[in-house]
Amino acid sequence: MPRILFYDTETTGKLDFKKPITDPCQPKIMQMGVMLDDELKNIVHQFAYIIKPYYEWKSEYEEAVSIHGITYETAMKYGVPIEQLFQSFKNLLLNADLCVCHNVAYDSKVIQHTLLTKFQGKTLPELP
Repeated sequence: MPRILFYDTETTGKLDFKKPITDPCQPKIMQMGVMLDDELKNIVHQFAYIIKPYYEWKSEYEEAVSIHGITYETAMKYGVPIEQLFQSFKNLLLNADLCVCHNVAYDSKVIQHTLLTKFQGKTLPELP
C-alpha cells in the first residue's frame, strides 16, 4: 500500500487558464490543508494552515472570501508565513508515494504560480 498525501488549497479567486501562470492576476494561496497517510491508512501527519497574506490585498478577493470565509483580518491574525507552509508541505511530500488532490489542475497551478513569483522559480525540493 502506498503512503498517500492528500491536499487542497483555498485561494483569492479563480485561476485564469488563458493567462500565463506568472501573471500577477493569478490567485494566491489563502489556506492549505494536507494529510499524509501511511501504508495502513493511518494518519501520520496533517495540518491546515491559513496563510498570512504575502501579496497586496484587493477588494476583488471578497468573492472568494464569501465562499471560504477566510478574511484579511483572519489571515493576518492567525496566518503563518507562506515559507512555513511550503516547508511543511515539502517535508510530507518527500515521504509520500502518491498525491491526491480534488482538482489537481487548479491546485498545482496555484502552487506553481507561488513558486515562480514568490520563490524565484525554485521547486519544492529546492526550498530550504
